[in-house]
Amino acid sequence: MSASLANVKPNVESVSNIIEKLYRRNYLSMKQKAYYITRDAFTAEDLVQESFVRLFDKQQTLLMLAEDQQYCYMMRTVHNATLNYVEKQKKKRLWIHIFNNENDMDNISDASSIPEQCYERKEQSKWMEQLLKSLPGRDQQLLRNKYLLGLTDKESAHLLSLPEANVRSYLTRARRRVRETINNQRT
Repeated sequence: MSASLANVKPNVESVSNIIEKLYRRNYLSMKQKAYYITRDAFTAEDLVQESFVRLFDKQQTLLMLAEDQQYCYMMRTVHNATLNYVEKQKKKRLWIHIFNNENDMDNISDASSIPEQCYERKEQSKWMEQLLKSLPGRDQQLLRNKYLLGLTDKESAHLLSLPEANVRSYLTRARRRVRETINNQRT
């Protein structure tokens, strides 16, 4: 029995060594890929680390691939992680305007120098703020948690003491209410 355990340990070490070699070989390429999209070195490094955590969970798949396929798989992983991050940041920036106080809306600096665009953005932010306030409190809180704070459904469920499956349903209904309100205002 000890002979079979001895065989397992070197196998595990070899997997760790292979993953470590892949890390060393592809780290810079992956960081460059993330930096190219985010234009932030610290964020790029974080995204590469997050990608390697994901890859470690998929190590069996990764080890079955040829070397060139491993490289492509790793680059696709960092690419997807980076795009997810960018999308999350876009949503966060959009929703942050909704949750600002009305008094703060006048203080938002805008990089645009065209007054009409500044005015349009301010009016759109006020309109979205009013739209959000028309929703029930739970919907407001769920949307705030999801899009402003970037919390997962599980984290939001824990904060609001709700079952996770209910949070998904409530978010779907809240988004539906927002769409219905928008459609009703257009007609």
